[in-house]
Amino acid sequence: MAQAKKSPALVGTVEDTREKIQGQEQSTDVINTSAQQDTETRQEVAKKFVRYYFLILILIIIGIPLYNYFTYRMVGNADLLVPLKDTVLTYSAVVGPTMGLVVAYYFKSKSE
Repeated sequence: MAQAKKSPALVGTVEDTREKIQGQEQSTDVINTSAQQDTETRQEVAKKFVRYYFLILILIIIGIPLYNYFTYRMVGNADLLVPLKDTVLTYSAVVGPTMGLVVAYYFKSKSE
């Protein structure tokens, strides 16, 4: 059997096509890696924000009654007491919307 000769033009186009396909696969890997890093970053930001939100809330809930107790015991003046309910409501009103945005941003990455 005689072997068919490959034309140089055909060989060049096949090799070029292979290189293009490999280049596309590499760019797809870069895009997937970037998307994965973006998702991981969103997750880290959301976790940290939620962690610190509740940490500060716990400090408020524990710290204000302690402050009120010791202030009243030392000074004996009720005018220096800090209202816990108002402080928690103010904290929630100020930081709550930001927490909602961060959590929504995190779940946006979950749905994509």
